[in-house]
Amino acid sequence: MTDIYSDEYWLEEFTISAADLDRFHERIRQDNKIFDTTSLVKQLIKGRLEFGHEVSPSVLKSWTGKDSVRIWDPFVKWSVGDGIIIPKNIGDDNYECFVGEVISVDEIKPHHIEIRLDGQDKPVIFRYGNPDAIGVGQFAKDLVEKKYGEVERIVLRFGNRIVSALLHALESDERFVGLEGKWYLVLKLPVIELSIFKSMYQILLQKTSFTLNDLLPMVQIDGLQNETLLKMAIQIALQQLPERFVDIGTLAHPLWKARLPEPDQAQILYYAYDPQSYEILCFPGQHLNQNNAKRLQELNIYSQVVAFAE
Repeated sequence: MTDIYSDEYWLEEFTISAADLDRFHERIRQDNKIFDTTSLVKQLIKGRLEFGHEVSPSVLKSWTGKDSVRIWDPFVKWSVGDGIIIPKNIGDDNYECFVGEVISVDEIKPHHIEIRLDGQDKPVIFRYGNPDAIGVGQFAKDLVEKKYGEVERIVLRFGNRIVSALLHALESDERFVGLEGKWYLVLKLPVIELSIFKSMYQILLQKTSFTLNDLLPMVQIDGLQNETLLKMAIQIALQQLPERFVDIGTLAHPLWKARLPEPDQAQILYYAYDPQSYEILCFPGQHLNQNNAKRLQELNIYSQVVAFAE
């Protein structure tokens, strides 16, 4: 077998196994706490280094092998939504690698990017593309590779492949729920009645988009004080109503939008008139046909007069 400490293993042979996910499941269940992606990937690497090759079946058969996360490179351009692995000073020139996502690019200060990093309470600002930023970035990478042990070295050298594979595996496993770089178990979350979201559908339909934070004041669960767990529960509920809501954001930065019902799913809430002829186009309770739906869309009043037929 290939040496676990060799570059060849991490580049060519490393995979995520069913046993890896089972261990994560059991760890989260026993500890009853949220784990972030950075913690899970470092646990995974430590396990390989300590116990050697994993022999249980791979769970990456459907993975294309395309990286969804990149290692910090101060020479390249970064965009909103990019997954990133970056070495960060945690104090006294001590550096560790963190997984995160670019959440904004400053239009006023070129080359400044805002990143949500695992384990950080607030987003952090990094620079790329100018000599100062390149020097700082290279200094951080050198520190991690030369000073902070094999796990940090492996994350910084091969983390793009390892983290991308792990994220694919976790997202594909129905036991786990991921949000903003954090992971928990679906079965340990409270179940929110879908009727709550159906009742607020018309209000949300008038918004261009909405975040899970926007919904927090509208959804309360007795005994649940953890805001992240509540948002995870809300996200799962929204995912069960794909005909009404769609996530147009990213795993680390979810952004939701209410969808209009298709004509065969819709019923009329209010009377609508043709502004030219004053012809009644539809009336409350009516089920739409294609012609009426097209006319309402042309007049740009479709969203104001329709709702899902119950």
